Amino acid sequence: MSAEFTIDEVLRSKPGEIQIGLDFSPTTGTFAAMMRERNVTIVPATLNLEAPFNENLRPKGLLWVDRFFCTKDGTKLYLDEFSRLGYKKLIWRIVPKTDQRADELFFSAILEKPSRS
Repeated sequence: MSAEFTIDEVLRSKPGEIQIGLDFSPTTGTFAAMMRERNVTIVPATLNLEAPFNENLRPKGLLWVDRFFCTKDGTKLYLDEFSRLGYKKLIWRIVPKTDQRADELFFSAILEKPSRS
């Protein structure tokens, strides 16, 4: 099993609603080109680990975490934080990292930011 989601799998999570996204990756535009073929505009962004990501995403917007590397213990910390922020898990996948220690893994997620209350 792969930790990755296909673009179509992500788009099916909110059919017809995804029109724009931010890409916080070191890629050179391939992702943006593939999304453009599906009528979604991707804006490349620089990753700032101290940025308030929760404030940069609109209510009901999707946060796509793609193959994030961490330990098993670290996964619980991230799950707890996403829950604390009120994110709804639409798709979640955890896959062991087989080339290193037994407690290392990748996780991918499609999370929906809650509506403002």
